Parts: sequence; C-alpha cells; structure tokens
Amino acid sequence: MKFGQYLQENKNPDWKNMYIDYDKLKDMIKALEEKHLGPTQLSKGISLTVPMPTNAAGMPVAKEFADMTQEQFYSFLEQEMRKIEQFTKKMVLLDTKY
Repeated sequence: MKFGQYLQENKNPDWKNMYIDYDKLKDMIKALEEKHLGPTQLSKGISLTVPMPTNAAGMPVAKEFADMTQEQFYSFLEQEMRKIEQFTKKMVLLDTKY
C-alpha cells in the first residue's frame, strides 16, 4: 500500500484538517522535478501508455504548479509543519490537564 493511500485511510475524522497536505506536497515535488529536468531528461521518463499525473480536480499536475519556485515549496512545507506542531502542542497540553 502506498503511503498517501495509507494516510487517507487512517485519518482521524476529527483531526482531518490537521494532517499534512501530503497530496499537494507530492504534486509540488513532481512539478519542481519536471521544471528542473530539461526536456531531454524529462522525455526519458514519459510513458506513452500511462497518463500524466493529475490532481484531485483532474487537472495536470505540472500546470497547477508550473510557476512555483523552490522557495514557495519550502514556505508551504514550513507552514504545514507549523500547523502540525501547533496541533501537537495543543493536544499534549490537553492531555497533561487530565
């Protein structure tokens, strides 16, 4: 089983907004990878039988993040990590009160 699928299937519904946005980060990484590989390098990995990856809306991944920079990726990643850190601290404080 792939990690993204495992994560989706095992999310606590009460905390669904507190999980890392794994799918978006994965799409961003793929887009950056495509951007930094030249057309000659990228063509080595293109399959004629497997469709290009798409996001949840069915849009090609590369177009959604075509203008994204590494700085934007790291900024989003840091934001996600802060979200998780704040949630974890909140839950630890709640747990220590009992």
